[in-house]
Amino acid sequence: MHRVDLWGRLSNPVQRRLTDTDIDDLAARYQAGATIETLARKFGVHHTTDMDHLKRLDVAPSTLTRELRLAGVRIRRRGRPASG
Repeated sequence: MHRVDLWGRLSNPVQRRLTDTDIDDLAARYQAGATIETLARKFGVHHTTDMDHLKRLDVAPSTLTRELRLAGVRIRRRGRPASG
């Protein structure tokens, strides 16, 4: 959710913190086959937030990369800035 300031500009989105219960639910849903994008919508967070929580729960980096690609995120090579 974005907020609009007095001049009609979009501000940074409101950040939502996941509870421990949310994180456990996120991990269970992911292991049951839910995609990162689906989980991001369900929990009202950015897909990178989902990815960060899953990284902390020992999900393989290759799995995270695959899910990011499926979510339409452009992956850059290590040590290289993203070209744009």
